Amino acid sequence: MITLFRFIIFIAVSAVCIFFALSNQDTVAVTWSPISEAINIPAYILALGGLATGFIIGVLITWLNFIPVRFENRKNKKLIHKLEKELENYVEHEDEGTNNDLMISTQGAQDDI
Repeated sequence: MITLFRFIIFIAVSAVCIFFALSNQDTVAVTWSPISEAINIPAYILALGGLATGFIIGVLITWLNFIPVRFENRKNKKLIHKLEKELENYVEHEDEGTNNDLMISTQGAQDDI
């Protein structure tokens, strides 16, 4: 269902970009500084290029802002895996009476949180 929704959105955005490009084929003079000579490019390349550049910059900023969240998730997954192993060990050795070691190690794990 989500794949179909993404495909429909992709087709709609592609159609809008194609219609925009077909209706804005006039050339525009672009200069970077007073010294260089003007470059003539189609208006749709300038507009869609600006949108694409802004999108890429936004994605990079968002990705960089979520680095601490990904780091915390990775740390929590390791802690969960460690605690699951200790719980399995506890269940296996429940009848042996060696659970005192587990209590000490889980207190250390809680300090990590």
